Amino acid sequence: IIAPEAVQIVYSGAVAFLNPVAGREAEVEQALLGSRPHLDCWRKSEIPARLALGSNPRVSAIVCASEPGWLLATKARPVTKPGGAHGYDNAAPEMQAIFIAHGPGVIAGRRLQNLDSVDVQPFLARLLGVTAPRGDGDPNDTLPVTQH
Repeated sequence: IIAPEAVQIVYSGAVAFLNPVAGREAEVEQALLGSRPHLDCWRKSEIPARLALGSNPRVSAIVCASEPGWLLATKARPVTKPGGAHGYDNAAPEMQAIFIAHGPGVIAGRRLQNLDSVDVQPFLARLLGVTAPRGDGDPNDTLPVTQH
């Protein structure tokens, strides 16, 4: 899609973190930004909030995410097909997982529509009666399934 010499590749695989080479920003943005089959690319300031990447100082100027089953690579930096990979969109149905909780403090038969994995830590801390270290999880997301 773009000439490899037009970008600094910070990371590639299921996602790619790219910084355009000085003077080639417009060329790189024109080639990458937007949606195409199996690939979405965003400026750092436009990364969807649900991906929780946009404000991290280590995030590159452009982030591209591939669909599950696809990998991003160059001929110079080929990627072999891994048995699994980090970085796929957690909203993709094939990236969803099952989480089942049972025991004291959990209301039997209740279901949550969605549960982000970062919400497991504050959920378990509440059940154990301990204070969880500050993290990205929202303790309120699991309130409907816990006895207060």
